[in-house]
Amino acid sequence: LLTAFDFLPEWRVDDVMVSFSCEDGGVGPHLDQYDVFIIQGQGRRRWRVGDREAINSFQPCADLTLIEQDFTAVIDEVLEPGDILYIPAGCPHDGIALEPSLNYSVGFRAPSQAELLLQVGDLALQHDVFTRRYQDPELAADNEHFVVDQAQLQQAKQLLTDALGANTADD
Repeated sequence: LLTAFDFLPEWRVDDVMVSFSCEDGGVGPHLDQYDVFIIQGQGRRRWRVGDREAINSFQPCADLTLIEQDFTAVIDEVLEPGDILYIPAGCPHDGIALEPSLNYSVGFRAPSQAELLLQVGDLALQHDVFTRRYQDPELAADNEHFVVDQAQLQQAKQLLTDALGANTADD
């Protein structure tokens, strides 16, 4: 199944999931923070997909983010066996089985900036790289000790920029 998706980098593969739903079954309107391709197996399922937008959500469990409100669907289609639907990360969606149905979903990681930075930090600590320390810029006598001023902020940004632009043996 994954060979059909070799146009995407292999490191982005998150999971392949098979799900069975009885008629009128579904998870409910929700968000996923990865790109997913839904492949309709047996049966038919109606899918509604909305644009990325600010939506109130809650997490009844760690791997499921349900949305509290309806969304405006930009895609509203019934998938027949063999049909494929792409849902980008962060787009609200809802799939309802119109009859007993089987779906295959192939999920691809779409990491946030924070997740990527966290991974870079973890790797840097494991491999003892990016060890240069912050140093204060020249401070004025009247600096307010509780304020991060523009020069200090710029110094911290430059330290991070230098680290992200550095060439290391592990690149």
